[in-house]
Amino acid sequence: MLGLALVLPALTVLVAAPAAAHAVLVASDPTDGARLPSSPTQVTLTFDEPIRLMPTGTQVISDAGVRVDTGPALTADGATIVLPLQADLAAGSYTATWDVISADTHKVVGSISFGVGRDAHAVPAGLTPGRDGPVDVGAELARGAQFVGLVLGVGVVLVCAALWPWTLNVRTTQVLCATGLALLILASLAEVVTAAVRDSGALVTVAASRQGAVTLTRLALTALFAVVLPQLFGGPRKVTITVTAAVCAALSATIAMDGHAGVGADATLATVLTSAHVGAMALWLGGLTALGMVVLPSRHTDNLHRWSATAATCVAVLVVTGCYQAWRQIAPVQALWSTAYGWTLSVKVVAVGAMLVLAYLARRRLTPRRLRRTVSLEAGIGVAVLAVTTVLVALPPARTSYGPPMTLDAPLDGGRHVLIRIASTRHGPTAIRASVLDAAGRPTPALSMAGDLSSREAQIPFLPVDFTAETNDWVSTYASAPRPGLWTLRLTVRFGQTDAVVTTVGFRAW
Repeated sequence: MLGLALVLPALTVLVAAPAAAHAVLVASDPTDGARLPSSPTQVTLTFDEPIRLMPTGTQVISDAGVRVDTGPALTADGATIVLPLQADLAAGSYTATWDVISADTHKVVGSISFGVGRDAHAVPAGLTPGRDGPVDVGAELARGAQFVGLVLGVGVVLVCAALWPWTLNVRTTQVLCATGLALLILASLAEVVTAAVRDSGALVTVAASRQGAVTLTRLALTALFAVVLPQLFGGPRKVTITVTAAVCAALSATIAMDGHAGVGADATLATVLTSAHVGAMALWLGGLTALGMVVLPSRHTDNLHRWSATAATCVAVLVVTGCYQAWRQIAPVQALWSTAYGWTLSVKVVAVGAMLVLAYLARRRLTPRRLRRTVSLEAGIGVAVLAVTTVLVALPPARTSYGPPMTLDAPLDGGRHVLIRIASTRHGPTAIRASVLDAAGRPTPALSMAGDLSSREAQIPFLPVDFTAETNDWVSTYASAPRPGLWTLRLTVRFGQTDAVVTTVGFRAW
């Protein structure tokens, strides 16, 4: 009996040994939740036992989901992960995640967060852009004036020089051109001023920025063209066409670079095609303006067929480049009918379609009388298209704003379930509200709720989600899916000391 009494405790120890706890984080630098005055050089994560790194998942990411470390490494003892960071991190919230194998061969995931110049988990101000009232309205009006100015100051000149050179000496043409160039100059100045107001009045800062350089280039080109235009009106026709075409291309490029085209992986191609789109718009609407206000009122009918061919070419360019822009800015396709950008683009497409119908009806019987009836309508719709385009370029693209709210149902046990409402499925910070319900759909009390988010597709193994009780709901204090992809939300609902249920739901962050 004595031998048995000695053997049993030994066996107990031997059997219990493999069930040792998984690796536990015992220290980190920075500490979880720390607010740092300046950018750290590295993040260290120390565990209570040696661990092994998984191929992905151990990293430091910004609140925008951008990786900011240069790769993890283990120290000689195998218990500390060192993550060197890129130099001079911008102010913001950062999260260090780990995905490791502990000594007992079990997978261990987790994360800590810290802030540079702001609190950890602070939502970046840029994620919910506010509007500055008159400043933003002024910026949008300036953009609209640029479009009108390009049509009148450059498009009219180019079409008139190419098709109706006699109109360059008509006072109406000269007034249109002068008005357009004045609008371009004033709009460019207004763009610099509104940008400076948004940057706390720093005109020098704006001038030194990319946007400022583009705007000042546009301003200089317009001013130079305004100076030489009187000489072009009386000079050789080919010189006028060549110079005006070059100015049109350059100004169209500056407008394209100042908008959505200048951002993204294929920015160069997008800028080229958007420049062509803007230039074709200037020629088409400029030609309609010249036709309706100068050519037809003077009873001249020369080159109507050439104008018809020119307009058809412009429309073809607009359709091809417009399709590319729509493909680039709208993803997924549901964003077309569920975002402000998609709705506005649809209105623009309908308006342009109406212009095409009118142009087709006029071309079937190309006579001055029919043109007088349709050109005024086309020009009126063209003004509406410019207005819609002004609104469109001020809106965030659908690909960067799509993220509809989602409601999910996660089963528990005994008929109980959790109704989960995700405020936005756009990648980045969001708000999660969870209601614990019984089998009859009535709210049922729970002692606590904890959660975490993970995504194999986004290579993020663990991000905690903390909840606080609010009446019959549990509301996240901070939740973020920082990268696009399929995400899993895991909830642990505790009803009592011995009654806790774990459930999961999946959703896509766009």
